[in-house]
Amino acid sequence: ELSLDDTTDQHTLDSLEKELQVLRTLAGCIHFFFLSSMKNNHVKELGE
Repeated sequence: ELSLDDTTDQHTLDSLEKELQVLRTLAGCIHFFFLSSMKNNHVKELGE
């Protein structure tokens, strides 16, 4: 029974780590696109 609980806990930890990696990747992409759009808008304003 203990070994079953251990594997379940480890599986849960692995799943949480994968979810965290996905969230970090999404946050990084959103941050990158946000900065890119800010720079593009700034360049457009300077161009006008």
